[in-house]
Amino acid sequence: AHRVHRAHAPCAPLHQTDEWGMAAAAVMVTFLIVLYLVYSSLNEPKPPLSKKEIDLIQQTWEVVGTLPKEDVGVLLFKNIFELAGDAAPAVADLFKFSKSKGFRLKPFMANAELKEHSVGVVDTVSTAISMLTDLPGLVPVLKDLGKRHVKYGVVPLHYDVVGAAFLATLEQGLPKGLASAEVKGAFTKMWGVVSSTMQSDYYKSKSKSE
Repeated sequence: AHRVHRAHAPCAPLHQTDEWGMAAAAVMVTFLIVLYLVYSSLNEPKPPLSKKEIDLIQQTWEVVGTLPKEDVGVLLFKNIFELAGDAAPAVADLFKFSKSKGFRLKPFMANAELKEHSVGVVDTVSTAISMLTDLPGLVPVLKDLGKRHVKYGVVPLHYDVVGAAFLATLEQGLPKGLASAEVKGAFTKMWGVVSSTMQSDYYKSKSKSE
């Protein structure tokens, strides 16, 4: 019987084998880079507010800016005291204007000192909103402001009251239809950022020391 000799595929030249090895290595490196970039994007902390939300907040506040600051500020404080309920007298005691002539809680009456203070509050809010695209610059400002408020006797619960009053002021002060659910949602998120940053760890460290 005759043996059948099977033809063997010719071996690839050595230099070609090296080229294939280099190509495979390049593909593997590319794959690893892409995998790293995808992983990094998934684990990269997202900004607390999206660009769309910041634009919406700033555009809405531009409308608020057309209103008299004093009116906006006084309405804000009126809402704060109303939402504070039975705690309103204690909240009012945190402010110097409550000791001055002409201030009254029920029925609410604003004196000159409250009006002046309320304008300053509106200016502070305007500054914070203008810096929403610069969080590294805004965070130290808010933390310093929060630290000062601890000394004034402000407690975490007060931030919730002010946040609710702020939203109520927007709803009452903005033209009809402008205070949409989307606008309120964006401002709610913004206040969450402002509130948590101002409180920082001040109250945690205070409770531990006590």
